[in-house]
Formats: sequence, structure tokens, C-alpha cells
Amino acid sequence: MKTLKTSLMRELPQVQAKIKYTFRNPELLITALTHSSYSHVHGGPCNERMEFLGDALLDFVVAEVLYNKFPERNEGEYTLVRADVVDTDSLSREIDQMGLIDFMLVSSGLEKQGISVNKNKKIYADLYEALLCAIYLDGGLNEAKKFIFSTLREELDQAMYIEAGRDFKTLLKEAAEKNRFDLKYILLRREGTDNNPTFYYAAMVDGKSMGEGYGSSVKEAQSYAAKRALKKMNLLSEDYDKSN
Repeated sequence: MKTLKTSLMRELPQVQAKIKYTFRNPELLITALTHSSYSHVHGGPCNERMEFLGDALLDFVVAEVLYNKFPERNEGEYTLVRADVVDTDSLSREIDQMGLIDFMLVSSGLEKQGISVNKNKKIYADLYEALLCAIYLDGGLNEAKKFIFSTLREELDQAMYIEAGRDFKTLLKEAAEKNRFDLKYILLRREGTDNNPTFYYAAMVDGKSMGEGYGSSVKEAQSYAAKRALKKMNLLSEDYDKSN
């Protein structure tokens, strides 16, 4: 993390190389990289407003992909898949892999408040959304889409994998048999009415919750729990790669 804006200015070319986009207005990039703790101390804008717009942009682009690719699906299915693509873990992982958190402007007193930037996934995810917004403001929607598709390609592919009708419960069961671990599903809670219920399930591996999911049926909830367990255990991407 950076505590001096002058230091960040010298390193902007490195940031732009990592995100594969060159800004016409570098101030937008600087704002995207400025945490609120820094602006509170030194003045100037922070990236909070950009986070808001970036979040909306990300939801829109992913929703558009799902709408165009899978016209036979319904709103509930779109919502579940989109939430899985744009979750905090996915966004924070991309920021971590690109090493962008090291360029963020933060206050030197942030750690004293008990906030560890390096361990805070939300700060990472917020930075992703802010960078997306900055690219959109500088280069337009097409450039913003390029950034999303280049960084979240795996998550979008896996979303399409879901919609292709893959049975994630079967995949997890096969993995359990192959690796000899105990697998079962636990009902966490049931909400809603008899006519419109929502089920919440956890996929338990050797007694530990490895993934939680929800849906309008037991089958749907368990399927998403299985999918998240596969993802957490690094089993989903391996199977996906073998199927392509």
C-alpha cells in the first residue's frame, strides 16, 4: 500500500500494464486507487463513489451476458448465477492475482484502527469495482466490458457451465468417492411460504461446511452448495477444463 500520492504517480504505468488499459485521464485511476482513509487525512476524492457505480456496471454487464446467452432461463436463476460471478471472493481474488492492492493509497493509521488491508477481502473487491468505474468513465462501456471479460472469464465460463445443465451434486459425489471423504447436505433454514419457499443448504465435507447455497427447491439449493464446495476445494475448474 502507498501513503504518498507522488509515489503512486511514478508507478501508474505499472498499474495500467496490469489492468491492460491506458488512461487518457490518469486522475481517474488515482481516485480509484484512493481509499477513504487516505482522503480523510490528506483531502481530495476517494474511490467510494466509484465503487457504487462500478458495482452497478458489473451487475449490468453480467446480467446482459446471462440474458443473451440463456434466454430459456428465469429471473431467479439469473440472480443466483450473477451473485456467484460477482461475489466478494471472485473480485478480491482478481485484485490479489494482479497485485493491485500494493498500489492503493491508504492512511498510515489504518492498521492502528485494527483494519488490515491485506486481509480484508471487501477492500479488495471494492477496489475492483472502483477500477471498473474508472475505466468506464475514461473509455466507455466497451472498455469496461473488456476489463470484466478479461478478469472474470473463469467465473463467467463457470456460470455458463451451470446453465449448460451440469449436475454439481454428481460431480461432488464423484469427488467424494474418489478422494474418500464423507459428504452430506445439511438444511440450514427454510424461509418463505409453502407456495414460495427458499431453502438454505450447506455441503458438509468431513463434517465441515465447504459451501452454502439457496434456492426455491431442495435440489436447487443443494446444487449451488455443491458448486461452491467444488469451487472452494479447487475441484470445479479442474473438471471444467477437462470437459472443454
